[in-house]
Formats: sequence, C-alpha cells, structure tokens
Amino acid sequence: MSPVKTLTRIALALAVSSSLSTAAIAGDASIPSTLKVREFNSIASNYLERPTFVKIIDKKKTDKMVISVDLIRKSKANRDSGAYETLVFSEKRIDKYVAAIDKYLSWEEIAKRDGDIIKKKITKVKANSSSFVFFDFFSANQSNHYLMLTRPTFANVLTNANSNNGGNESPPDFALNRENAIVLKTLLTDWKNGAFEDRLNLDVEDKYK
Repeated sequence: MSPVKTLTRIALALAVSSSLSTAAIAGDASIPSTLKVREFNSIASNYLERPTFVKIIDKKKTDKMVISVDLIRKSKANRDSGAYETLVFSEKRIDKYVAAIDKYLSWEEIAKRDGDIIKKKITKVKANSSSFVFFDFFSANQSNHYLMLTRPTFANVLTNANSNNGGNESPPDFALNRENAIVLKTLLTDWKNGAFEDRLNLDVEDKYK
C-alpha cells in the first residue's frame, strides 16, 4: 500500500477514535439507565450481560449519546489501554436509529413465532461524518434473537492500513435482546424529546455546597 493511502487511513482512524472519545467535557451528563449490552461468553455458551453506561455529550454541532460497555473481547487498542468499548449515536439521526430498532423488533416477533434461525443485515446509519453504526439481526437459536450493533474501531482501521489481507480483527459486537432494544429505543426517543436537557445544563458541584 502506498504511503499516501496509509497516511489517509491513519488520519481516518484518528478521526474515528476522536469521535468515540468519552473524556469528560463541559456539558456532558451520565444518564441513569437499565440498558444492558450482552456479549457472547464461550464458557457459558450464552450471551451474558456486561456493565453498561450511558452518557450524553454536548457538542457544538450536534449532541452525542455514548454507550460504554466493559466487554471481555475488546479491540486491540482498547485491550492495550484497558478502555471500555463505546458506541456513539448522533442526535441528528435519532429517527433512523429508531427505525432500525423497530425493524429488529418486527423481525424478532416473526422469528420467534415461526422458530426461524437467521442472520440478516438491517441497515447502517451514520454516527458522524466518518463512521457508522451497523444494525444486524442475529438468531442465537429459535428462541433468542439479538439486535447486533457494530462500528469501526481505531485498531481495525490501522490493521487494514498495514495488512495485505485487509485486517484480521473484527469490531466487537454489542448484542441487545428484545427487552434492551426497547430500552435503547426509549432512551433515544426521550433524548429527542429533550428529557435530558436539565442534566446537560446541571453543574453537579452546585448540589454540594
């Protein structure tokens, strides 16, 4: 690969990494939520809940919702740093995210009713100008059907830039069962309706005087 292409991909990687940052800045707020992302555990042969945290970050152009999850299987960059895996949603695209979740909920009813086992892409929606959230339907068995959320990782882009085989590390999956897909949909619609504005405008230190 030419040096120009490599530098271009590294620049893209830096942009993606920056967009996924969860560093505390002015105008961010942790949101109490029952949302639980699941991850496949090979020992238990099942998808198990992982610690999950939700934050709204106030940006100049558009607010972001950041879901941070302590996954066991992390991207290489996050394994090295000990950081959580994160998934970012843009306020400007809430309706598209909700539509994708509704599609999953509709398919989950059909698959559960008919005992189908399928894996099928739903859609992809931009998280920002340089990254997407990918929505997929995945059947673990006839009874359990998950909404799989993935996004590109910093390590993945760098691996692709320096590998002849296109990279060998897949982005981590964020698996949601029906209950948690509905929780995410509610979070997104509440966000759209301004339910978290008070928290964004709150200076936490004002409560402790």
